[in-house]
Amino acid sequence: MSSAYFNVERLKSSCCSSFEEFNEKNCSPTHEHDDLTYFSRVTSNVSVELHQTFATLDQTVGILSDFKLLINAGKPIKAEQIQKIVEALNSQIKTGTHLSQELNRFAFFADVRLEEYKLASVLTNLYDLVRRFAVLKGGKLVINYPKESLKIKGDPFAIMHSVFLAYQALLTAMEPDTAITVSTLETASTVSVLVDGPKIELSSSGCIAGECDLGYINCVLQKEKGSSEYYTDDTGTHFVLTIPK
Repeated sequence: MSSAYFNVERLKSSCCSSFEEFNEKNCSPTHEHDDLTYFSRVTSNVSVELHQTFATLDQTVGILSDFKLLINAGKPIKAEQIQKIVEALNSQIKTGTHLSQELNRFAFFADVRLEEYKLASVLTNLYDLVRRFAVLKGGKLVINYPKESLKIKGDPFAIMHSVFLAYQALLTAMEPDTAITVSTLETASTVSVLVDGPKIELSSSGCIAGECDLGYINCVLQKEKGSSEYYTDDTGTHFVLTIPK
């Protein structure tokens, strides 16, 4: 592990004289990091995808209207042409339905505090809603799923928020044909979500691109008695987000 390794204790010692000062500097939500902004970024991204889906549906229905005019004019339409249109319609309907269902689940996680949740289900929900950010940069988001039966006590919104913040930080260095990977590491009493991606610049205070994301990620996880750390080595930058079971 390289010297570019930061945990919360190091960050506290570098910027603050007390834990209270650390919380005051890092745990006061800002426009860049607060829950509402996180929720807005995810939902606005999905709304763009839904808009594109509806636009494609509209174009496909337009082609069907053209077919109707051709048939009325006595010009034959091949069955294969109609079949392709039907398949395109079904595909777009499935895409739109899936996105709307996942967005509904995401809103549910934000609105209702759960006592227990399946980690695989939560990570899959986040993947479906935010993978487009990586696609737009020519890369991809990959999830190595945990055991489907792995259940966590607590609120899923905090771990989803912290994973998104780590993902967002890694996106700043993403190049075409690269990947950001989300995986898990389980112990007897905790589970860590590992978010690995391209190497990003870390300042001496543990900040990324001028923002102390580590401090705020840790504040998000504190809601669930969790913690965070990250480090950079030859393979890239790695976030470790740990919560109790």
